[in-house]
Amino acid sequence: MKKVLMVTMITLTSFIGFGQQKISGFGKLQLGMSVNDIPELTNSIEVKNSNDYIMKVYQNTSNKVYEVFADTTDKYNTMGSFDKRVRVFHLGNYNVTENINIKDVDLKFFNNKLYSIHVGDYKIDELLTTKYGEPKKDFEEKEKYYTNGYGMKITKKDQTFKHTYNTNIPNVECYYELMSWHDSKGEKLIVSFTILEDKIISDVVSKEVDMVKSRINKREEDKKKGLVSGF
Repeated sequence: MKKVLMVTMITLTSFIGFGQQKISGFGKLQLGMSVNDIPELTNSIEVKNSNDYIMKVYQNTSNKVYEVFADTTDKYNTMGSFDKRVRVFHLGNYNVTENINIKDVDLKFFNNKLYSIHVGDYKIDELLTTKYGEPKKDFEEKEKYYTNGYGMKITKKDQTFKHTYNTNIPNVECYYELMSWHDSKGEKLIVSFTILEDKIISDVVSKEVDMVKSRINKREEDKKKGLVSGF
């Protein structure tokens, strides 16, 4: 009886320990690191316009490293960050351990503190599940309607799969998302990514970004009014 009880206690302790593992990073990449903690960022190539971003950075999986700056004249900017306290780097691939290499990695630093890790490599989800156990799984589906060249109505489905992992760290979230959707022509597009980030810092950055966008909008409106002032 004592042996059975001992085995049960050991099993329970192991299970609890497994469930309470903290997710603070992926291998060598850990939230809270500084830019100087990652030597690969030292000789990064600067990217400051959308064309270069699309040609060189977007879904890059080469050995090149880029620092991406936002275009503060464009409210639709999708590169870098409008918050001047934030630095954004992109690594085509990175060895998070001696045996594991991940691709398409974006790192965001706020006041020189790593607060967001974005990985376009789909295998991260499997690695997380293997180490931390099954995540919370959510699924959304939405129908879209199109008319083909023969005038027939076609129904297609946009789908989103989301896997949320318990980081066991307050205000830090980690999730994998796979989105399958259709463009205006009905062509299917698929993208997947994993994000680990400090939500407190992320929310602070989001507020600053919204303020910058508002200033850009105001400049545009003032410019339009100036053009018709004598109309």
